[in-house]
Amino acid sequence: MHKGTLKADTLLLLTALIWGFAFVAQRVGMEYVGPFTFNGPWAAFPSSPS
Repeated sequence: MHKGTLKADTLLLLTALIWGFAFVAQRVGMEYVGPFTFNGPWAAFPSSPS
């Protein structure tokens, strides 16, 4: 296995893990707040000045 292939595979695995944990966090978060409250900060973050 080449060094570049190992790095690419590791980054893909890390991306999949982050993506998977995000779905779990969203499911748990939705148990405590409503959908508009949950998505409000998500929608406001990109519109904040940098």
